[in-house]
Amino acid sequence: MTDSIASAAQTAPDPRPVSPAKVERLLERVRREVDEGLAPAVQIAVARHGELIVDETIGAPSGSRFVVFSATKALVAGAIWRLIDRGDVEVGAPVASYLPEFGTNGKEVVTVEQVLTHTGGFPMAPLGPPRWNTRESRREALSRWRLTL
Repeated sequence: MTDSIASAAQTAPDPRPVSPAKVERLLERVRREVDEGLAPAVQIAVARHGELIVDETIGAPSGSRFVVFSATKALVAGAIWRLIDRGDVEVGAPVASYLPEFGTNGKEVVTVEQVLTHTGGFPMAPLGPPRWNTRESRREALSRWRLTL
């Protein structure tokens, strides 16, 4: 079994081109989801072997930003680990050393590690529209949050 896994991992990428008909079927499906009201708008990107094949926004202007909530956790984790590895972020450092606005209302002691492990003592502090629209409004909201410890 180990040999079959190793050989599968060494298999060359599929050299066949992406079928334009399959791409169009995918885009038709996405358009239908938006047209039927199942999604207000969709951004879709498809890449193969490092080449961007599809980059479409349906139901909103191209370049629109979407709130994706927890879907970003894996991306943020990967990015923060790269920053830690490069020495740009220290897990034991206070978050306020990177975001000074954060260091108010008792939060000056909260570390990067505590934020990453959800142990910083934050209350239920939703950040809905329109406050999430700009960096300034997000930082201002963070500065008002108080710890619940």
